[in-house]
Amino acid sequence: MNGANPAGAIKKRVAVVVGPGRSGTSALTGAMKALSVELGDNLKRPLRKNAKGFFEDRDILDVNHRLLAVMGLHPSGSSVGPLDETRWNDPQVAALKAEAVKIIGDRFGDCPLWGFKCGGMIRVLPFWEDVLETLGFEISYLVAIRNPLNMARSRGQLDIYRGAQAKSDAEWLAQILPYFHLVSARPFVVVDYDRMVDDAYREVWRIGRMLEIPETPEMDAQVRDYTSDFITAKLRHHVASRDELRRDKTINPMTRDAYLWLVRLSADEITLDDPAFKEDWARLTRSFDEAGPFLAHIDFLENELKRRLPPLKTIWGTVLQHLPVAATMTHGSGKGSAGKAPADRAAQGS
Repeated sequence: MNGANPAGAIKKRVAVVVGPGRSGTSALTGAMKALSVELGDNLKRPLRKNAKGFFEDRDILDVNHRLLAVMGLHPSGSSVGPLDETRWNDPQVAALKAEAVKIIGDRFGDCPLWGFKCGGMIRVLPFWEDVLETLGFEISYLVAIRNPLNMARSRGQLDIYRGAQAKSDAEWLAQILPYFHLVSARPFVVVDYDRMVDDAYREVWRIGRMLEIPETPEMDAQVRDYTSDFITAKLRHHVASRDELRRDKTINPMTRDAYLWLVRLSADEITLDDPAFKEDWARLTRSFDEAGPFLAHIDFLENELKRRLPPLKTIWGTVLQHLPVAATMTHGSGKGSAGKAPADRAAQGS
């Protein structure tokens, strides 16, 4: 890695958004746009799950998806098992690195400050750190978190299986714990989704100060426009409180504890140097590492199910295809005038 800038060179910075799915990563990336951080003009189009936009560069996203596949991870982010570290030596990884260096270098190589996010990239963070350091960028992180109860409910609207609390909690841990030491070694800010919705202006400027964005009247106007238009209460459909989280018996205790520590970081109540935080975070990381074989078996079973069973989309397609037939059968099996053929009902009414 050659992360050092030559003497006298202009400082180049990149802000990277990371966090579990459904935790507000898109809102944080949109906040960077409001702060005039360059995101490029090749962004993935909005979809139903994120109607206001993903703010993901399509070429970088494509590299990340292929990398996840090489590393044995599902591109959706559903994998929870540990990485097989030997896969970093796969020649395809080196080829993807060269491709990523060229894409980013051509598009953002001269930007003093740009930003990006990719779903699931935190699972392969060493790769992206290597790419960015090769290009001479100083890295900062924006870490999105959300109450795990609300995250599971939000995920369940899109996928009932991944929305199961136990599965969602395992994904949360797999996204946060393994490479948090890389994130916390850089300038970073943790942003809780509920705090963002409650006071978006405050949270966007927390991000701005970490990124050393000048608080000019023009920039403040952009932030106010963004926080009044993009971040609204309508974005939040699930509002379980932290007290509910503490009382809930379905939540994984490791997920609960890790989230509550990160909430305190997001509120600037503690720093990384807090002795209690350091001790407990080490415990959580160790416990998650020890669960590796169990989590790998979950991935194996899920992959077997996906291989053997038709996808949920196909099942629903079959159901919808046969609904007219089912409706006709139900219609014809009724009693009285409701069960008569149209001609019979007409004769009866004449």
